[in-house]
Amino acid sequence: MNQVETPAAGTAPATAHAPSRAGLVGRIGALRSLKYPAFRRAMFAFLFVATGNWMERLVVGWYVHHETGSVFLTAASFAARSAPSVLFGPIGGAFADRFDRRRILIATVGAKASIYVVLAGWTLFGDGSIWPVFALVAMAGVTSTFEVPSSQALITDIVDRQDAMNAISLNSFGMRAVGVFGAMIGGAMLEVLRPGWVFLAAAGFLATALLTFLSLNAGVTRARSTVGSILANTVQGIRAMVGIPVVATLLTVAMVVEILGFAYQSVMPVVADDVLDVGPAGLGALTLMAGVGGVAGVALLSTLGDYRRKGLLVVFVTAGFGGFLIALAASTVFPLSLAVVVGIGAMAGMFDALQWIVLQASVPGEMRGRVIGGGIFAIGFGWAGHLALGGIGQALGVQWALAASGLALVTLGLSLLLFARRLRRA
Repeated sequence: MNQVETPAAGTAPATAHAPSRAGLVGRIGALRSLKYPAFRRAMFAFLFVATGNWMERLVVGWYVHHETGSVFLTAASFAARSAPSVLFGPIGGAFADRFDRRRILIATVGAKASIYVVLAGWTLFGDGSIWPVFALVAMAGVTSTFEVPSSQALITDIVDRQDAMNAISLNSFGMRAVGVFGAMIGGAMLEVLRPGWVFLAAAGFLATALLTFLSLNAGVTRARSTVGSILANTVQGIRAMVGIPVVATLLTVAMVVEILGFAYQSVMPVVADDVLDVGPAGLGALTLMAGVGGVAGVALLSTLGDYRRKGLLVVFVTAGFGGFLIALAASTVFPLSLAVVVGIGAMAGMFDALQWIVLQASVPGEMRGRVIGGGIFAIGFGWAGHLALGGIGQALGVQWALAASGLALVTLGLSLLLFARRLRRA
């Protein structure tokens, strides 16, 4: 693999943007970002991180529900993962703009792999208490607040600007695709092995990613912001969050969609066990089909090129997300639920990719890490959705909880269509 020279401060890496080939990959629009050697290597690492993360998410939800039988505590285990983002999201973004992004990724992925090993040890040899699991999941959530801004900002460091949307979409496509793999093997392993062994497998995927990040040349990850303290950089990021209208609107929408939409994942173990009665293999299949939908949605997005009305697409995806959640709430038939979660996954994947694309396109290059940190801050409020969905599900049933979330998202989408003019034109 070609090495990348270290650029001067404030300049793009000279060879990171020099395609290694201009053949078939370079000519296929949906794959054109793969012509960059540094992007191919970084994406390989991101895919292994995503596989481990998907496996951990599936196993934690199943383990907590199996040990407690509580809808609320199952949802709360997901809240423990996202809650740290509220505090650490802007700080993680400031770090991504200030320090070598490769080193941040090495530190965070290594720390998360270690956490998964401890999770494995506790679930294999502990006394059955779930509270250490919550604490470890929260610690993993803290590492993600530093990992995600660096990884997203790294993508746009190593491709040319006109290929940024394609690179982000392609990376999101890959992460959703490996989510299919992670869900499939995670569910299959849970059928025959204890959860601890699945946690160890997840740690192994992260260790592979760590080795890949170690092989990346630091030049592709040189931070652009070197003025002021971390606190000052963090404050600048917060000002950007509230001072740029499109950014402020999108972050608000992302916060609401995270609370009302993405929280559905926290009750999927309950849907599989109590509503559909399909066990861990069925949960793996549901998660797999959500991943298939995410792959399809992001694949469609990657073919659009530099689509000009990205904000309008955010509006339609938001409403579609809600419609599919209502359909999932109404379904008690496993094959139908599998089809519905494909749609949910497609909406989730497209929204996820679109928010990063629009956010990064709305600020100068030296602010990318911090605005992504703002995105992490916004989606960190997903903990409220997990707890609310778990509470409503505990009191009224998980199907009513999903239906209420879906209806609220449809209403949000229609409201944005009518009133959010700046977002529609973004």
